[in-house]
Amino acid sequence: MAILANLIFFAVKAAIFAGIAYAGVVLGKKYRQKKDLQKSK
Repeated sequence: MAILANLIFFAVKAAIFAGIAYAGVVLGKKYRQKKDLQKSK
């Protein structure tokens, strides 16, 4: 049972980490597009 709980905990941690990383990539892209738009004006 402890192994299963550990596995679930690890999966949740991995999912949260992946979500943060994905959000960082998306926000980084938007920020870069905004900067590029300001530069081209």
